[in-house]
Amino acid sequence: MGAPVASLGRVVRGGDRHRARSHYRKIQEWSLDHDYISIEPGGPIPDEKSREWALDTFVESLREVLPVAEEVGVDLHVEPEPDLLIETAAEFQAFADRVDHPRIRCNFDAGHLFCVDEDPVKAFGALEPFVDHVHLEDIPEDRSHEHTQLGDGAMPINEFLGALDDRNYEGFVTVELYPYEETAAATARDAMTYLEDGGWV
Repeated sequence: MGAPVASLGRVVRGGDRHRARSHYRKIQEWSLDHDYISIEPGGPIPDEKSREWALDTFVESLREVLPVAEEVGVDLHVEPEPDLLIETAAEFQAFADRVDHPRIRCNFDAGHLFCVDEDPVKAFGALEPFVDHVHLEDIPEDRSHEHTQLGDGAMPINEFLGALDDRNYEGFVTVELYPYEETAAATARDAMTYLEDGGWV
C-alpha cells in the first residue's frame, strides 16, 4: 500500500533543519497502515550552493529520519527527477551506497529517467534491487519533463513493461498522469485501453 507523496526532499533548498525535523515527525503520522513514503530526491540546488553541499545536507537530513522510519516500519522511496539533486540511475546508486540503509528505496519513474537521456530498461536493471514501485507515463519526443498519455509520446513503454515481465517484477506499477486533472476519468480509461491493447492487464 502506498502513501502520500511527502515534501521531505525539499529541505535541501533552504537548509532549515528545524523545518526538516518538523517534516520528519510527520512520518509517524503518515506511516499508519502504509509500507512506504515517497519523497523528492533533494533540490533544486540553490544557486549559491554546491552540489556537494546539497548532497551532504540531503543525506544528513535523511540520517535524522531513518531511525524514525525504522521504528515505524516504513521505507523511504526516493524518486529521481529531472532538475533535482538526484536525476539519474548512477546518482541514485551513489546516494544509496552512501546512505547504506535498507529503508532507502527507489520510487522508479521510468519517464523521469527517459527525460535525462537514460534507457529506462537499463536503468531499471541497475536499480532493480531498490525498486518495488514504478511510475509510468509517456514522455514527448524531445524528452521534456511532461507527463503524457500512454502512446502519445516517445517512451518505449511496451519494451519497458516487457522488461519488467521478463524479470518477474511483482511490485506496483502506477500510471502517473497528473496533468490531466480536468479529464481524469477519460484519461484513466484511455490509459487502461492502451494497457489492455498491449496485453499488459
